[in-house]
Amino acid sequence: MSQKNVPAFFTSPEFDKFMRKSFAAHRANEAETPEIHLFKKHLELESELNTKTLLYLDINHWIHLRDVVLKKSQERPGYRDILELLKILSKQQRICCPISFVLFLELMKQSDPNTRLPTAKLMDLFGGGVCFQFPLELDRLELKEQLLRNLFREKAPQLNKWFWTKAGFLGGELLPSHPAFGEENKVIQKAWIDFMWMISLEFFLSLRETFNFDISYWQKYADAANADAVFYRTSTLPFEEVLQREKALLGRRLLMEELPKIGQEIWDLFPQFRDVTKLKQPVPEDYSPHNSPSLQVLAAIIAADMLSKKNFTANDILDYRHSALAIPYCDALFCDNPMATRLRNNPIQFEKVYETKILSRPEEIINYLKSLVC
Repeated sequence: MSQKNVPAFFTSPEFDKFMRKSFAAHRANEAETPEIHLFKKHLELESELNTKTLLYLDINHWIHLRDVVLKKSQERPGYRDILELLKILSKQQRICCPISFVLFLELMKQSDPNTRLPTAKLMDLFGGGVCFQFPLELDRLELKEQLLRNLFREKAPQLNKWFWTKAGFLGGELLPSHPAFGEENKVIQKAWIDFMWMISLEFFLSLRETFNFDISYWQKYADAANADAVFYRTSTLPFEEVLQREKALLGRRLLMEELPKIGQEIWDLFPQFRDVTKLKQPVPEDYSPHNSPSLQVLAAIIAADMLSKKNFTANDILDYRHSALAIPYCDALFCDNPMATRLRNNPIQFEKVYETKILSRPEEIINYLKSLVC
């Protein structure tokens, strides 16, 4: 990036003041490691979110709200009321509308900066920078939590605090490191955490020229799903068998790629379990929708659509990812009407399974938001 294209924020007095304060604080507390500092950030975020209702909006709802802000001629009925209710609830600190890496991808697909920026500002306003962990990291955390439950049973440590991060880390919680940093490396990492914790989506848009997203992956995923659907639809397999196949397909990648690393982490953290001869046999447990829930939700939606006449598109795959994040971890999901119908009805009935409100029509969203106002 050329000097003239450096975002103005980096040359502002506010940025200079923030970084000076952060570096001074961390130099004065060298005993605190970057890992502990990040852990404290997560504890604070978890405490904040525990007092709020979590609402996940798919990109279409954000666009409809943006159209109200921009006074577009295509403004949808009801969204002016929805916007006002969200403002009231946000001011009352009653809600949080977290974002995700998938939602960010869809935001960046908008080519017009005059509409993209107001959309990002709305996400910043109602989300406060709260973000789901990068999807692969969330998969890892869910698997790790399940393994810990097998070891500790009801005393298993909860990993909920790690499921959330801030917008600066939407692509993963990566910290800078270089031999040239020398003894300052840990201080720089802690200051980096502070910086990533406070930046917004609006800031990311100022770096637009540095992003080069190849979204062909999602179309390839859709093409593969269409090929699988041909087999499923001609084999007359029941839904439950298709579901198990999709779970196995998604779980296989996770187990092959991540299980050795997660196993090593648990081995290092809990030496009392290293003697495998002293381990009790795992107790057979009933199926639980809370074991790797995002994987289960994703597999079930795909399986249900495999047995329909649906032709999969890249946008469908992104919508599935939204649902897989929101349904296990948010209080409500606002999606389009066809998706809401599929999620609520047989054979998956996710509104009942996870006790998550799944809403699509403006009038039902308005009624739900009114029920949250103090």
